[in-house]
Amino acid sequence: MGRLLYLVIGILFDITMIKSEVAPWFRNYEMFKFDSFYMYGIIGSAVSLRILTIWLLKMVNVKSVL
Repeated sequence: MGRLLYLVIGILFDITMIKSEVAPWFRNYEMFKFDSFYMYGIIGSAVSLRILTIWLLKMVNVKSVL
């Protein structure tokens, strides 16, 4: 059951990457040439969302999933 859950989560993650146009090679090429802000926006929003999530978990005082 656990492996099936990981498979489903991986497939959903892949679909999200493809739909947000992060997977194509030209997006990475544009990022490294500093031609486009798109990838930097994606990375920045992911980092800021993670910071907010960690801050909220500390406010609620969550210790462990188990």
